[in-house]
Amino acid sequence: MPTRDDILLKIEIGAPFSKTFRWKNKFREPIILTGYQFRSQFRSNLGTENILCTLDTNEGITVNSGLGEITIHIPPEITSTLNQYSSGLWSIEYCNQEDAHFKKLIGGRWQAEIEVTV
Repeated sequence: MPTRDDILLKIEIGAPFSKTFRWKNKFREPIILTGYQFRSQFRSNLGTENILCTLDTNEGITVNSGLGEITIHIPPEITSTLNQYSSGLWSIEYCNQEDAHFKKLIGGRWQAEIEVTV
């Protein structure tokens, strides 16, 4: 998957959020993710003081290696704080056993949405 920086995620304030991404090769077959590590950050803006949450494969990111799936999970305790912001930036980075340096896989902007039915 080439790096994409234009994916908009709409996150409902106070609700759990999950999104699954599928990493495929040029033949549209899943990349086997055995040995890969992933991390993600959601920010209100650029800068280290603007980090809203950090996810990794220990907490917040699950991987289905055989299907090439990376799923991010943000609990309602975090999404409930988004009422302070209307939008921000996010990205997912990866590294494998052969290369210990993280590289950007995908990213974009997130937008907070108010829950309509309460």
